[in-house]
Amino acid sequence: MKKVHLHVDHATDVLSFPDGRGGDIAVCPRLVEQDAKRDGRDGGEYLAEVILHGILHLRGLVHDYRGATLARLWKRQAKILSESRINPSAFRPR
Repeated sequence: MKKVHLHVDHATDVLSFPDGRGGDIAVCPRLVEQDAKRDGRDGGEYLAEVILHGILHLRGLVHDYRGATLARLWKRQAKILSESRINPSAFRPR
């Protein structure tokens, strides 16, 4: 899916498709489960984190994997997760 839509040939756990009014997110459960196990995380909490990450993209928060935009996204994500009593991980997008 990432190859078709973003022209990047590797898997990802979440993709966002904004449409101006909101949009859709696509989650790959296999990768979420694999990453949660790798990181010793609860699968449900990690799934919530991945979904939140996709929603933040739909709300206009983007990242370029460096600099202030990435830091702003992670900070917002960690704040929401903490308020939800979910332990934020070192979320590593693919």
